[in-house]
Formats: sequence, structure tokens, C-alpha cells
Amino acid sequence: MRARNTMLVLAGLVSCVGIKGDGDSGGLGSSSPSPSGDADADSDSDTDTDADGDTDTDTDTDTDADTDTGTIGTGDGEMNFDVLLTSSTSGWWNGERIDVNWTDPETGEEVSWGQTFTLLFIDRDDYYATAGTDDLYYCKLTYDISTSTAIDESLFAPWPGWTGTGSDFLTWELGTPGFMDIEGNCLDITRAMGWTDINDVSYLNWGNAYSSMNDSDFEDTLIEAYDDYDEFRDAAGIEYVLVSTDAGDQFLPLNLLFIYDIDEAGNLLDTEPTAGIHDATEAPNGLYLSRSVYGLVFSTAETTPDTGR
Repeated sequence: MRARNTMLVLAGLVSCVGIKGDGDSGGLGSSSPSPSGDADADSDSDTDTDADGDTDTDTDTDTDADTDTGTIGTGDGEMNFDVLLTSSTSGWWNGERIDVNWTDPETGEEVSWGQTFTLLFIDRDDYYATAGTDDLYYCKLTYDISTSTAIDESLFAPWPGWTGTGSDFLTWELGTPGFMDIEGNCLDITRAMGWTDINDVSYLNWGNAYSSMNDSDFEDTLIEAYDDYDEFRDAAGIEYVLVSTDAGDQFLPLNLLFIYDIDEAGNLLDTEPTAGIHDATEAPNGLYLSRSVYGLVFSTAETTPDTGR
């Protein structure tokens, strides 16, 4: 099967233009931390109003990376896919994946987290204008990554993550669990990409690795985007995502990582993120949850994914 396009990093933040938190603790009970407000007229995360001489590569006059002149969040009522977001959930104990469980002490509700990787295709303007509630403006694919294999970290120099955290999700391999769930307007995405089926995206190479806050540019992005960054800085790490780009497979720092304490049986012990992740030199045990900071856009080059690794 042929996947028509490869992917490039989006030239701009995703989180500060729509993935907005409501609190400031970073706990599981909130969608915090919260990005800083940006009251200017352009769609970046700074406080200037000058849209001239911007650093993006499109031909419009705003500072986002699409080709319209709309401000993110306004919407035009039509599905115009322009960014792909990624995220993952995973429990880790002594280097092995583990499912995590928690019982809400107030409601008695039982919550569990398995091993998942999510691709979320969105029309940013309309997705944020509808607060992500209208499935016309997104396509969400969730994969079971419980059968992931360890990546040969020596193939990527320098290795960006903690030792032993590199995973190949094997989304392209027949017989693996594959989709856990598919939701939203995936038909329009398939048509827009020129694919025969939404599953074509699975034939790109996907994987991830986790790390401390070891990328200064990524941290500068967080400092600019979040007023309360100092409050959760010590708990913040990075999820690197393995992406098929025009330059080959690369690990890119795309997502903010939080880790929560668990015990050996996979029981969640604390709903606030673990401290000390920012400078941790080894992968801690815990529940790993990531949230999007950067998104991906597709290039126009046609490629045949390598499914025979």
C-alpha cells in the first residue's frame, strides 16, 4: 500500500492556540496547565501585533502555518484539515509496560489507562471554534501499542530519550492490534489526503521515546506559551515522536509529558504529576501521559513506506 505523503513539523505552536487548560495544577482532575492569554490580533503566542515579516513559510499575512488569513478559533464552518496532533498514554514499571488503574474516591468511578497512541487530524479554526465538540472537524485514530517493540537506540544519534524508552508502534504490521477506536470525520480526511483508506496513515513509521526537559528550544516554547510554567516546570518532560519526514525517520520533540506515581500492581497513587522529571536522568516508574505542543503538517512528496523493517 502506498501512503501519498510524508510529514513535516508544523511551523508554530498548537497548544497556545487552542489546547487550553482550565486550571493550573497539572493534575489529572484538570486540563491544566493553562497557556497564557494572547490578546493581540495575530495568531501566535507573543504579544506583538505585527504580522509583517513573519517567520512562517506560507504566503498569507498572519503568523500561523496555514494558507488562510483567519485567526485560529474563528472557523468557517467547513472541514479544512491543516494539522495532525499526537499523544500517548502508557504505564511503565521497571522498563516494562503496565496498565494503570484508579478509583475516584469521591464518585467510586473506576478509571484505567492502557497502552495507546492517538493521531488527531483537525481543522484548527473550526475545531477550536467548537471546542472540539463537533466531530465534523476532526478524525481521531487510537492505536493499541501494547505489542510495541524496542527501538535500536544506536540508530539515532544522539539518542534523545531516556535509555530503554524507545518504542516502535508497528502500526503498519498485519496481525498487530491496530486501531482500538476510530472517531469523527475520517472520510473527509481520507479524501483530502488522496488516500484510499484512512488506514494509509498507519503505513508511515510511528513510535516514541520519553525524556526529561532536555531540549532548550522546546522549553522556551513552553515558557512563552504558559504563564504558569514555573509552577509545573519541575514535573515537565518531553515525548519525542518518531515521524516519517522527507529526511527519513526522525524523533521530534512534539509533546509535553507528565508522569504520575503508581505501585507495582499498576495502581495510581497520586493525581498530581511527579516532581523531579525536568532533570531526571533515568526513566521513572509511573503513568505517562502526553499532551500536544507541536503538530504536524503533510508535505506533497509521494513515498512508499518501508514495511519490511
